[in-house]
This record gives sequence, structure tokens and C-alpha cells, in this order.
Amino acid sequence: MQKEIKSIPIYLSSDDKYAPFVATTMASICDNTTSFCEFYILDGGISRKNQDKICELKKQFSNFSVEFIETKGNTYIENINYRNDVTHVTLATYNRLLIPEIKLNIDKAIYLDVDTIVLKDILDFYKQDLRDSSIGVVADSVPPKHINQVKDDIGMKQDSVYFNAGVLLIDCKRCREQNAVNKMFEIASKKQDKLHMADQDILNIFFENKKVLLDSSFNVLYKHNSPHIRHFIGDIKPWHINPQTECKYIANLIDFWKYAQMTPFYIELKSKTENQDLQNELYRKLRFISMIQNISNKRNKVSL
Repeated sequence: MQKEIKSIPIYLSSDDKYAPFVATTMASICDNTTSFCEFYILDGGISRKNQDKICELKKQFSNFSVEFIETKGNTYIENINYRNDVTHVTLATYNRLLIPEIKLNIDKAIYLDVDTIVLKDILDFYKQDLRDSSIGVVADSVPPKHINQVKDDIGMKQDSVYFNAGVLLIDCKRCREQNAVNKMFEIASKKQDKLHMADQDILNIFFENKKVLLDSSFNVLYKHNSPHIRHFIGDIKPWHINPQTECKYIANLIDFWKYAQMTPFYIELKSKTENQDLQNELYRKLRFISMIQNISNKRNKVSL
């Protein structure tokens, strides 16, 4: 018999720049979930002003608590030998690897990137059966040719499934029993020159034979008929596109702005999308990316 779920622990990670998107992700969860959510924000330098703005969500929602957890000074993070020649990789990138050891009283938790929105009750995701696995994940949907090269470089078997690490369901207790955090940081130090996607590669290496694959609706990277969790990957994010724009190249754009409007950051975010020349340029880039993706998809179907 499944134990009664009193609250749902959810980890997010952010610096000050991404604080508005923490609030947007939180708003999407609270708006669709009746259960109480415990948010733990791995804080890579969020200002007190923006922390207060995030907490203002309590004016709209009563079904959550929030705790900011500073990761600066953590022994694992400070001692890691990471590739600072890669612009998108910072020390904060590795924060999610710490999750099993942060709250020792938490046995199971969710991790979400802050470029996600939740469109249905997050409890459905939390209740997924991990069986004898340490982590629940969704397979990455980028082109197989690229993924195969990554797997080859980082030492994964070609028949192993490479997953996207932006949405994770973690058995923290089992991870602690496996000494997972220490082992993942050992991988980080030993394989830095081989990694393509920093901590995502590390997670794939360690959990190669310790994961369960979940339904694709829990981490939708592109279009989907019924997404549970929408993950906006890529350089052009929904917050770059004006909310009044009819943009067919970013699915769930309207949903993103619906939840952004519930936060104290909405006016600030919207004001950054009002340069029409920039909007036109972004639209051209999206159209080009869409064209390339369609060509790639056709080639993949032919190769199958």
C-alpha cells in the first residue's frame, strides 16, 4: 500500500538572472496542483529583492513553502575541476548533483529546470513508480547521431538510453545508500575533457543502469498533444517572445506567459520583448531552426 503523500519536495536551481523563471515555474505548479509543495531553491546568488518577489507568490497561492539554499562554499562545488572555457557551464551548473545530500529527511524529490512549466498536477509525476531504480527520467529527443557521439565520448553503451536531465524524479534515499553524490563528483573530475553537456552527461554516466524511463509527456522538449511538463530547451526561450505574438514555432508560448503574468516579474519580462526589430530577428531565427529540424527529422525517418 502506497504511503500517504503529505507534501511534494521540489528542487529548483537559479542565480539572480533566472529568478523570474523560478517564480514562473512555481506559479505553474501551484496553479495546477492541490497538494502542498515544498520548494527548495538552490541559490546561486539570488538577491534579497528577487527572493522577496518570489515569495510574493504567497499572495496568490497557499499550497507551498519555499527555502533558499546557498550552494556557494559547498565542498563538492568549490573543489570541482570544471571546464570554464565553455560559456554555458558555471559552478552552479552542478548544483543538482547535490540534491540527495541536501535534506537527509527527504527520501524522494523532484528536480526541475527553470525553463519548464507544469501544465497538470505535479502529484501525478511525483507518484510515478521508480521500482528498484534510483531515478525516473525521460529519454532525450535530440537527433540520434548527436546522442550516439556523446555516448561514445563519455563511455556509455550505444544501446543505453541517454536522458534529458531537466526533469528528474529522484529516490534520494537510494542515492545516499549508493554514495551517489560523491561518485558523481568523482566522474565530474575524471571526465571533464569528455563531457558535452556537463552535469547531464555525469548523471547519464552514473545512472546508466539505475534509471527507469517515464512517459515522454513528463519532459516535453518540442510539440506534444498533451504535455504534463513542458521544457523550453534551446537558446530562444518563451520569455524572449512578446506575449501578444502569434508564434507557431514555440509550443505552449501562451501557457508560459499565463504563468509569468501570475508573478511580480511580469511587467519587467514583458518590457524586454517590446523591441519590434529584435522580435522580427528572433522570429526569423525560429523559422530557420524549425526548417533545419524538419529536414533532420525527415532524414532520421529515412535512416530508420
